[in-house]
Amino acid sequence: MLRHRLLPLVAALLVGGLLVLPSADAGQLQVTVSGTVDCDIDEGGFQIVEWTVENNLGIAITIVSAVGTDSGLTVGSAIDTPVTVTPNPLTSGASATGFGTATGDATGDFHLIVTYSFDGTFEADGEVVLPGGCEAPETTTTTSTTSVPTTSTTVPEPEGAGAVPIQPTFTG
Repeated sequence: MLRHRLLPLVAALLVGGLLVLPSADAGQLQVTVSGTVDCDIDEGGFQIVEWTVENNLGIAITIVSAVGTDSGLTVGSAIDTPVTVTPNPLTSGASATGFGTATGDATGDFHLIVTYSFDGTFEADGEVVLPGGCEAPETTTTTSTTSVPTTSTTVPEPEGAGAVPIQPTFTG
């Protein structure tokens, strides 16, 4: 009986906009994609993105693909666009990681679109902002030369009567 009385009240509150039910993406039941950016100048200047995929759906999922897209970059480009994310499949409540790279000068929004399946195929999109400025410093080579002083000795020619200059004799 109480149920019959509450049903019209709940319907009236829904229609009147006073009762709001949470949307599917407002709760924890979702797959999220996030990332962190690191700079590697040792290998010539690259930005390395460590992507994390979290499964909060309550069931295991299979990651079909994870593709980086550089369409939001203002400068530079992505280098590794398919990203291998492990572990896969991903159990409920677990997270997986993978790495992508972009040029050291890249700036702007870098996205990872993860396609996953469990009872159909779905997508989750994550984004990091690449700051750029991750370029190896230009190297300059400094060459120094050292001069060794040279000395020469001049033998004076003989002087006086009967002096004959010495001339080398070649035999051969």
